[in-house]
Amino acid sequence: MENQMLRTASGMKDIASKFSTHIKRDTDKLDKMSSKTDKNLKNTSKEDKRLKELNQKTKQGFCARIMTLLFAFVLFFFTFFMIRFFPLKLARAN
Repeated sequence: MENQMLRTASGMKDIASKFSTHIKRDTDKLDKMSSKTDKNLKNTSKEDKRLKELNQKTKQGFCARIMTLLFAFVLFFFTFFMIRFFPLKLARAN
């Protein structure tokens, strides 16, 4: 009975040491994965910030172009209106 208990204890000790080595390897892999994840998260945050700034600049540029286009249309129609409804003043100027 004692021999059987010693063999069982020895087997449990071997299994525990194997589990310990596996857990250490897994812990090392998880640490590497965690560091890579942190690095990728920092890079993603930096890229997100850069893209938000670029998007803001693009929106400002687009709004400026739309405002310029609207101003040109208003000026065109105002000029058309002036020529259409006041042709005598235009003829006297020439």
